[in-house]
Amino acid sequence: MPKSLDQLLSDAGLTASAPARVPVQSVTDCSRDAVPGSLFVAVRGTKTDARRFIPDAISRGAVAVVADGIDSMPEPARECLAARAGDVTLVAVPDARRALALLAHAWFDHPARALKVAGVTGTNGKTTVTHYLESIFKAAGLKPGVMGTIEYRSAETRSPALTTTPSPLVIAALLDRIRREGGRAAALEISSHGIDQARVDGLVFDAAIMTNLTRDHIDYHKTMEAYGAVKRRFFFSRAAGEEPRAAIFNADDAFSAGMAAEYRGRRFTYGIDHPADFAAFRIEEGERDSRFVMRTPDGGHCPVRLALPGRYNILNALAAAAAAVAMDIPISVIVQGLETMTVVPGRCQRIDVG
Repeated sequence: MPKSLDQLLSDAGLTASAPARVPVQSVTDCSRDAVPGSLFVAVRGTKTDARRFIPDAISRGAVAVVADGIDSMPEPARECLAARAGDVTLVAVPDARRALALLAHAWFDHPARALKVAGVTGTNGKTTVTHYLESIFKAAGLKPGVMGTIEYRSAETRSPALTTTPSPLVIAALLDRIRREGGRAAALEISSHGIDQARVDGLVFDAAIMTNLTRDHIDYHKTMEAYGAVKRRFFFSRAAGEEPRAAIFNADDAFSAGMAAEYRGRRFTYGIDHPADFAAFRIEEGERDSRFVMRTPDGGHCPVRLALPGRYNILNALAAAAAAVAMDIPISVIVQGLETMTVVPGRCQRIDVG
């Protein structure tokens, strides 16, 4: 259903003004996907400046363009906009990346507001934690969806992942699909690239999890300090109104534990080797499974049997349990969800060879 440009900007929380009469049929950040009535968001990428493709988007029927850096606009784009000023609206914003995220969620009528949304970041463990969360959500009857390194899926559809944390338009479309299918929860992997490139701006996470920080992605971030700084932004530098409702930190990881000590919002810690709100003891590690007793912040003790082996999977389970408690899911349901999750594709996956 088309939306008026001025209403779309207002719903996205963007202060830019636009003529009320401009109907928008779609929102895209790829000029090749523009159709008559499209709003084209021209994002300056790490390798390509999409403002170069403004003429292409307009030639395909775009009726409005959102862009930043107007003073440095490539000349062909500037000339095209000037020539089409009567029928193409230019919306100047301070940051086109953030504007894209806000517009994506506004276009789909803010589907995350109808869901419990957990975001998992950190170098290792994101995929397994989201799978544990999915299983917990299923046990709670929430018909969840998952987004991450392996695939993007709702209860009724799935597609291979292109990147761990995709474009805001893909994220918003997935959340909208989950909502339309009657789902009430989503577990999302949040990469450092996704944080740095504002792909998860505009989302409010009911639980945000920091698993750990180890050496990775130095090709992009250049230094471990820069890599860590991006992870911190997910917890400490969200825009007003977008702060996580609860933060979950790994007490056994020095970087994550340091963040926990600084964090002033609602937060839980988890760990095995260091004091934590959610802890595991009486650990029994087998070749095919893991058993432990989970201690919860209220002093409760819950025996848990995981179908996955390895101490690191106990930590992943504790992370998911902490997030689920933060989202008001009962402990009995959490244990059921942890115990019924049997496999994470490509993650210590058992293969029967006869």
